[in-house]
Amino acid sequence: GYLGFSRDGKRLIAVWGSKDESGIGTTDLQGQDRRAVATDKGGFATAAWSPDGKKVAYIKLPDAGPSEPSQYELWLADADGSNARRIGENAAIAPVTVEWLTPTSLLVASVSGEQKVNLLRADTTSGAIQTLIKDAGWFFATAPQRP
Repeated sequence: GYLGFSRDGKRLIAVWGSKDESGIGTTDLQGQDRRAVATDKGGFATAAWSPDGKKVAYIKLPDAGPSEPSQYELWLADADGSNARRIGENAAIAPVTVEWLTPTSLLVASVSGEQKVNLLRADTTSGAIQTLIKDAGWFFATAPQRP
């Protein structure tokens, strides 16, 4: 899956999966204080901690049964997994990566067609989606990390 560190470097976030269930969890660096953020049969692609460490944005793969899901989903939850909600539900986005731009906005790379990616800004408060770059070509974008 995916591994990443909190901004203060004290916790690890991981995306894991098996045949029957997938999840996102966090732990301290000794592996002692384990906390589930989300679990699902569909799976997860990536996760990113908010700058203050209080929220987690992640990409969820809906459970499509024996076939692959047709579209991934962008979700936001508190770091303990509570208050999970889908962002851009009515925007028909197909996110492949997510990073935090500011404490209230996300940079999302979303598939827009064969060999095309849109770069979007997602407002975590309102859920509004804004297209920054349309049909940019295929690449993975990351936002600059603040110290």
